[in-house]
Amino acid sequence: MSTLTSPILYFDNRSPPVRSVLLVINYLNIPVEYKLIDLFKVEHLKEEFLKINPFHTVPCLKHNELLLTDSHAILMYLCDLYGKGSLLEIKTEKDRALIMNFLMFNATILFEREKIIMRKIFVTGSKEVDPKEVGAVEEAVDYLNKILGESEFVAGNQVSIADLSIVASFSTINLVLTFLEEKYQNVSKWFKKMKQLPCYEKGNQEGLTALQEVMDNICQGELKLKSKSEM
Repeated sequence: MSTLTSPILYFDNRSPPVRSVLLVINYLNIPVEYKLIDLFKVEHLKEEFLKINPFHTVPCLKHNELLLTDSHAILMYLCDLYGKGSLLEIKTEKDRALIMNFLMFNATILFEREKIIMRKIFVTGSKEVDPKEVGAVEEAVDYLNKILGESEFVAGNQVSIADLSIVASFSTINLVLTFLEEKYQNVSKWFKKMKQLPCYEKGNQEGLTALQEVMDNICQGELKLKSKSEM
């Protein structure tokens, strides 16, 4: 295990995947060098950054010779490297499998479905949300609600990097679909617990508030759910 230098994180904290990484960094007090890539100024498409990450995505983590361009891989790497002896330490193969399962749930289901709605707002300036897309998000949140009816956190009764990944996504779509907390009570209880973590304010809330400000500027209070008759 080499920790010759501090990891370098290319980031914009308005991005949900970035915030998941910031949560683990703040949870474990990891020394990191930060390099801001402003997505709304299209800095991720600048030649300088494309040389580092041709996929022009953040978060992007460089640590010595290692380059990681996916938030879930970054979470696992940082947890393995810096999490020994902490509550985030993954102690058994079963724990690892469950955590990986819910990291992939976020990567392929919850975040992917949330992203469709959020991109229409932030990229095209749309002020209408398609009910079919809302239904897809609700399907994912309903599954999460059932899981959280059986355990305190998503991968058992101890907080894990899977919770940090999912809360970054859920808190983001919750800005738009504000009914989710009231409708899904187990998710609501879990969300309240996540917001009480010492890492939450700096790791997630600061970027979430900044994203909310951009969204409010775009939508000017006119964001609405399309009726099925308009489909």
